[in-house]
Amino acid sequence: MKKQQLLLLIWIIGLIFSCDKQEEPPINKSVYSIEFEAFFRKNLELLGIVTPDWDQYLPKACDAFIHNRKELVALITHRFSIHEAGKAFTMYERHEDGILKALVNAAK
Repeated sequence: MKKQQLLLLIWIIGLIFSCDKQEEPPINKSVYSIEFEAFFRKNLELLGIVTPDWDQYLPKACDAFIHNRKELVALITHRFSIHEAGKAFTMYERHEDGILKALVNAAK
């Protein structure tokens, strides 16, 4: 997408979305400068997401879970069906009922 097309979309929608993959070691190749005054005066919204390198991260996470299952399962204080996902997020956001981690089961 060309810069002018991107700027036109930002002008129409008012949302800037940035998605990048976390690299090991971090490489500072994605540095963009913006004019903050113009950004805020136009009431734009910036949404950014950084994800880990799944090929490297997922096997390590699985190993950690398998070796520490008892300790990790104890952190799940609440379980919800997929139909109660909204309730789970609300409870977690408000720290209600001593919630530490919520498990939302998509199979139910």
